[in-house]
Amino acid sequence: MEAIENILTNRSFDSLTAERRFIFKEFRKIDCSSKWLINAKFNVTERAIQRFRRYEQQHGLIDGVDVISWLNAEILRIIKEAQA
Repeated sequence: MEAIENILTNRSFDSLTAERRFIFKEFRKIDCSSKWLINAKFNVTERAIQRFRRYEQQHGLIDGVDVISWLNAEILRIIKEAQA
């Protein structure tokens, strides 16, 4: 996941929507759901993105780098919950 944290370096976006689309696309590119037992049930990356969207609706917009950190943490939380 270290590489994903640098995806916004030297990039500018016209809007938060464009930034989020780019971040979500990059997360989907590196999706590793097939490595986890929960792959047959749901896609971890998509689940994290859905939770992030709900979180932002309730709490307000988050900056790009924080979006990446939030998604990383949520993906790890989903994996741990599923393996428990």
